[in-house]
Formats: sequence, C-alpha cells, structure tokens
Amino acid sequence: MGSDEQLCQRYQNLLVESFIQTNRLTRWCPGNDCSMIIKMKKYERDCSSMIECDKCQTVSCFQCGEPWHEPVKCEVLQKWEKKNQDESMNGSWILASRVFICLN
Repeated sequence: MGSDEQLCQRYQNLLVESFIQTNRLTRWCPGNDCSMIIKMKKYERDCSSMIECDKCQTVSCFQCGEPWHEPVKCEVLQKWEKKNQDESMNGSWILASRVFICLN
C-alpha cells in the first residue's frame, strides 16, 4: 500500500505543478522554503504587480518573481542585473590578470 500512496501523492503533486505552470494567475511564492501558491485576481500583460505572500510575507513582483522593484519594469531590471553580472566578470578577469602580471 505504501508505494500506491506514494504514487498517488506524486501524481497529485504533478497535477498541482502543471496547473501552476499553465495558469497565468498563479505562481509559487519565491520566498525561501515557502510552498505557498500566490494567485492574482486579474491578469495584466506586461505589468509588474506587487504581491505579498500570506505565509512568509515575502514581497515580490508577480510577473518576474524577483523582489519588488517599483518603478522599474521587469525587462529593465533583467538588463540591469545582466549588466552588473557582466561587469563583475570583467572585474574578476582584471584581478586575475593582475595576479598573473605580479607573478611574472
């Protein structure tokens, strides 16, 4: 019986996951170790919406799942984060080059 119950539980989990992924009004809470489902009342295309999880009080953007970033649009935030990541890689390269130059 244990394996049947596990199989049934796994099936139910997959159904919930499929529902969350295909429903544009629902998302998993991005909070650490939070398993709550967040639901919006109305879908607004290309519009950031602040939402707070009832369980862990994580405040995030419903559209992109990042911490709330008003007044910046999600696309601008993503470009900014990519730019910062690219620059940090440049800094790492410069530091690595300096160490190499000093050793020679």
